[in-house]
Amino acid sequence: MKASLYLFAVWVVWMLYSPSLMQGANEQWSHSGGGGRERSGDGMHERSGGGVHEPMPASEARFKVSMPSKMSTLQQQFQLAKAKATLAQGADSITKGSRLLAAASAWQAVVQYWPGEGLLQAEAAFRHGEILLQLERYGDAMGALQTCLDVAGETEFAMRARLQIAHVYRRQLRLAKAIHHFRWVGTQPKATLRQRNDALEWQGKCWLELGGWTLAAAAFAEWQQQCESPLEEVRATDLHAQALLHKGQMLEAELLLSRARSLLRGASLEPTAEGRLLFNALGRMRAEQMLRSLRQFGDYHGDGQVIRVTHRNPKTSNASFGGQLSGAAGYSD
Repeated sequence: MKASLYLFAVWVVWMLYSPSLMQGANEQWSHSGGGGRERSGDGMHERSGGGVHEPMPASEARFKVSMPSKMSTLQQQFQLAKAKATLAQGADSITKGSRLLAAASAWQAVVQYWPGEGLLQAEAAFRHGEILLQLERYGDAMGALQTCLDVAGETEFAMRARLQIAHVYRRQLRLAKAIHHFRWVGTQPKATLRQRNDALEWQGKCWLELGGWTLAAAAFAEWQQQCESPLEEVRATDLHAQALLHKGQMLEAELLLSRARSLLRGASLEPTAEGRLLFNALGRMRAEQMLRSLRQFGDYHGDGQVIRVTHRNPKTSNASFGGQLSGAAGYSD
């Protein structure tokens, strides 16, 4: 009899508390990265077993983030968005996606709740587009950057939005449109030297992707003439020499690299952090590797590039190149 009563009491306790126990176990399983699925927003994300899971890329974040409420003043709304953006930039790889979406929503709130506010609204629209581009939401990014252009007028954010629109096209591999916008920025008197140089650099890189060696070399040569730092000059020289090598102008590329080494050698040997960075940059120029390989072996294989010397002019040391380029030829972003 006592045994029966004991078993009955155990059964009653189990029926009363088992739902909460199971819920706690499920939550612990989900948070520890256990097997099964975890619902997040509007999608289901697989979790791998073993307690460790791969961070979810920002582009795959599917969190539902509601727009913040309207605050008493524009300044309060703007500061809230800035705080969320700062929090997102300092986040780890696991939480970064959700925090970027929260920051994007906060910037969108500034644009939506406070129309006609000039510079602050233009900056909010630009920051909104910038984050959406980082999240690889290219259509939404383009819309936000177009809104920035509509309200920016003659402010600094008009030119910055143009550059970002070019990058949206570049990330979508719509390189002809990207080149059009980079070229436009590079010709604007109101663009800063930094903006013009950025436009020339990326214009040249897009031409490298398309195999337009002559146009790439022209863009890099113009950029090289107005670099703002020795490190930037190394990058411009390296890419310029790469374009020349693709054209078969080995002698010109070699002279260009030799001149850069001679001009920057002194600064690269200075016992400073900048000197060490410059020394390392000179030693890592990809054009140097390409040139050595072409001279020694008659071809170059690297980073998706395949270049072969099919004919060499003994008078000029220049060469005709065969083969094809697949993949990026310049620096990766």
